[in-house]
Amino acid sequence: MNLDDKCSVHFNYRSFIECGVTYQRSNLSNLPLEKDTWEALSALAQELLDPIVEYFGDIELTYGFCSEELAKARQRLTKKNNQLAAIFPSLDQHACHELNQKMERICCRGGAACDFFIPGKSSLDVSLWIAQNLPFDRLYYYASDRPVHVSYNRSDASGQVSIMRQKKTGRGYIPFTTSVAGFLERFANES
Repeated sequence: MNLDDKCSVHFNYRSFIECGVTYQRSNLSNLPLEKDTWEALSALAQELLDPIVEYFGDIELTYGFCSEELAKARQRLTKKNNQLAAIFPSLDQHACHELNQKMERICCRGGAACDFFIPGKSSLDVSLWIAQNLPFDRLYYYASDRPVHVSYNRSDASGQVSIMRQKKTGRGYIPFTTSVAGFLERFANES
């Protein structure tokens, strides 16, 4: 695949592969090796991100595809800066369909994920709109001023929402997982 090939109306593959602070600070290629990964990134863009752009306007991707090498670089960078890595490659779907050294999928969920925000928009409003209108797999809501994490898997649109509560120490998050209905009920009066 060519990185500049369109994977949807509003995105090309480069959008997902070359975003994020760790990628920008590294010299890694971060290229997907599995054909299913390319297809999953395209499905994520078409089914979730294109409708979001069409409703809200341009978005800024903060974290997209994450190869095994990029995950290791991110862990080294956060350790160097005395921070928590806050990534979970076996769960968060940023690795898509990539394989580890044992030739097993890094994330058993499949699909693809990205983190993004919309300048000038509350991430709560965006998350509530996604929950009400789109067929997502997982949505992680952190705070109104933090990026939204969303994933899509053609074979499993479970609609699971995790409200990420920051630990009292300020380092890391504790997820409170709920259904779309539970999320909408909890935040109905806050948007």
